Amino acid sequence: MAFALQSASEAAPKVYEVEFAPLAPSERQYASLGPAGPYFPEFAFRKHQSGEALLHCTAGQDGELKQCIHGEENPGGSGFADAARMLAARRRIRAVDGTPVGISIAVRVPFALGAPVNGIERVVSLPTVKAAAPGVRGHAEVSCVVTDKGFERCFVLYFRSSKTTSPVITADAAVAAVSQVSTAALAKDTWVIIPMDFSPSAPPRP
Repeated sequence: MAFALQSASEAAPKVYEVEFAPLAPSERQYASLGPAGPYFPEFAFRKHQSGEALLHCTAGQDGELKQCIHGEENPGGSGFADAARMLAARRRIRAVDGTPVGISIAVRVPFALGAPVNGIERVVSLPTVKAAAPGVRGHAEVSCVVTDKGFERCFVLYFRSSKTTSPVITADAAVAAVSQVSTAALAKDTWVIIPMDFSPSAPPRP
């Protein structure tokens, strides 16, 4: 019986948590993706998937995670494991205080869309907006911050086109369409995700 208990314990080692570094000013346009920011996998974002990855690393005295190798990811095929390893390699995550130092440990790296981000008060997902642009048909998701002047620092997180269109025209069209959305009910400094369904407003040029 004692042997069986020991084997079960070895099969399920303790999993430790991590903390994320604050997003850099240049990365705050990705705040709607949660603490992982620009490292959130695009494939998972397209499916609006949150999840987590397990890494096996050695923690340093300062919490740095070194020599990390992939463990499991949930859901499978989401890209969270690769993203977690990149976060560790670039020192964007660290082990929390109390984590054992100098030995191989398992750490859980969460990827939660819309989760609170250090230094950013809130992120809100708005209803889908119907938009039109010449020759553009598809779906876009735009991230902006609310200011006294309206939406600013807008950035196209994702665009899926049902036709072949220029990425530059598509990005410009998505950001321009933000102007039809009201900020009246939104608090200043709130980051938002604005989904947009595009249909052509005029035939595409030959």
